[in-house]
Amino acid sequence: MKRKSSSLDDITLRFESGSSSACSSLLRMSSPVFDAMLESGMKEQEEKTIDVTVASKEDFDLFYGLLQPGAGLVGKQKIVEKNVDALLTLASYYQVSFLQKACEEALLGLPVSVQRLLQAKEHGLARQQSRCIRGLAWSCTKEDLKMIHEASPDLVLRLAYVMRGYDQEDGEGEEEGEEEEEEGFVNDPVVTIP
Repeated sequence: MKRKSSSLDDITLRFESGSSSACSSLLRMSSPVFDAMLESGMKEQEEKTIDVTVASKEDFDLFYGLLQPGAGLVGKQKIVEKNVDALLTLASYYQVSFLQKACEEALLGLPVSVQRLLQAKEHGLARQQSRCIRGLAWSCTKEDLKMIHEASPDLVLRLAYVMRGYDQEDGEGEEEGEEEEEEGFVNDPVVTIP
């Protein structure tokens, strides 16, 4: 989707495949990363140009469109399976928290997979991590466990906690029914066998 230039556009975004104009105020309000880049005295502010190396021009145009006021209400630009990965990468890189949350909401409706679990870990999406761990606890293969362990050993531990029925948040607790059994054993009278 080609984006129209606005009279408010005062900065150039350079991509590998071209350039486009943007409103620096919108970028600064939405992102602490852009805000820091465009501070007085910074190269980007002086040159009025930002090199965007983390996304294609098309992906960034969609991202930029979602930053604009009312973008979520208009419904023209939606976060869907086809674009959620690129949007999440941009939202995380530029620290746009409201867009990260919107991407997580979209991911919560997609099928669970090892790749989605690792993506959730990388981008700090707690609800998506928990959902993927619960979903994978009973279906992951030996290869899945190896892949998860190589990427993040703590995720394997959390997965093991869920498989064992422990509280996944802190790893503490007992399996269902275990507490009652132990109490019953402790309170049983001692029987001596001659």
